[in-house]
Amino acid sequence: MTTTTPGRARPVRVLRPFLPALVGAVVAALLATLLGAPSAARAAVAPAAGQGVSGADLPTTGQVARIFPFLAGGSRALDVGGSLDLYDETCVGLTNGFPARSVRRAAYLDADGDVPYFEGRQDPTFVVYEFGSPRRARAGFQALVDYATRCEGTASALDTTRTLTPVAVPALGERRLAFRTGTRYLRSSVARNLEVYVLRGRRIERSWIQRDTGGTSRRHAVRMARLLGRTAA
Repeated sequence: MTTTTPGRARPVRVLRPFLPALVGAVVAALLATLLGAPSAARAAVAPAAGQGVSGADLPTTGQVARIFPFLAGGSRALDVGGSLDLYDETCVGLTNGFPARSVRRAAYLDADGDVPYFEGRQDPTFVVYEFGSPRRARAGFQALVDYATRCEGTASALDTTRTLTPVAVPALGERRLAFRTGTRYLRSSVARNLEVYVLRGRRIERSWIQRDTGGTSRRHAVRMARLLGRTAA
């Protein structure tokens, strides 16, 4: 296993815990312009304190189908979680993550019950993490930023190679972080991901597009983040 400076080859291995598909992890640097400080002009209203994340905080299939029409008539799968995913100092293995108080995830199937990822389509997933206080949520978001900054670049080890690239997105919530990943296993196709994280009060919102072939749309990712912000607030 070899490592290099940021922006060049470095080991990484990826896991996808939500749907049975390849995934990019939270590993890309965000330039200063992507990480705006909280301000009255940009910060959204924070969600109610300490209520826990419920299914009502995550978009319905009908709402998501307005962004991805192929999901019309499909279904939503809800799951719970425990922490923000973070990789260790090698950018290869997962750590125990940054624990959250309450976590809910939503993934979507089309009308035929198929996972969009395996159909070669953009596959949307939403996650909301709630922490015990706004201060704890800010610490979790900073852990994401620090990790992403440290692991920016192209990484390779054993059968895995991944490229991580920051993405500029409009002002969202108090702070935002966005990046793309492209992961290749052996000689398989490249699994592409585009993720947007938004900090609001004691919550972190994650809007995530995954795809096995073709690209992922920044415009769709921004629409997802805005939809999640309206739903989870």
